[in-house]
Amino acid sequence: MIQTQEFSQFIIAHQLQRRIRIIVPSLFRNKERATILQILLLKRAAIEEVRCVWQINSITIHFDPEQFPKQNLLKLLEAVLVNFAQKPHASLSKISEQQQHREGPKQDIVFGIGGMSCASCALFLEMVLSRHADNLHVSINYISETGNVSGYLSKEEVFKIVEDNGYQAYSIDTLAERKLLLESGHKHLLRNKHETTSRY
Repeated sequence: MIQTQEFSQFIIAHQLQRRIRIIVPSLFRNKERATILQILLLKRAAIEEVRCVWQINSITIHFDPEQFPKQNLLKLLEAVLVNFAQKPHASLSKISEQQQHREGPKQDIVFGIGGMSCASCALFLEMVLSRHADNLHVSINYISETGNVSGYLSKEEVFKIVEDNGYQAYSIDTLAERKLLLESGHKHLLRNKHETTSRY
């Protein structure tokens, strides 16, 4: 059994053969820090999924123990989180929350996104868009290649933020645009299915 006292940066709350849940005090119940940690972990091919409940500093990691033994994963977490703990926890998202929203009607913008190569891209875009004080809710879906932004920014402003960060944003307002998105999403699912099948 793994001794939790070996690790100074997290507490093991629960563990199975392919899944582990840890509590990370250095997240400071901060959504942006949790998102950055998710992005860093998902860069590892053997880490299949990372779920975060940032309100309680909880991270659940699904991984392939054959590619990445649990002890190696725990050592990686310790190394990453040592650096993490040294960073100040006042984030841009906190600063943004203190800013006033602009006046005007709230908008719900649903759009397509091109150029995302992995789930980390979606997390990164979600974090960048969430930093803006006028965005009240942001959701980016890597599988469907879509974004949903609710707030006071115009579509043009949202698209500019996406494009300034190296991705493509496009409208899915018409039937033809939605059809293209569905076809793209279907190809994406087939590609993911093939990659998953080829692992085993």
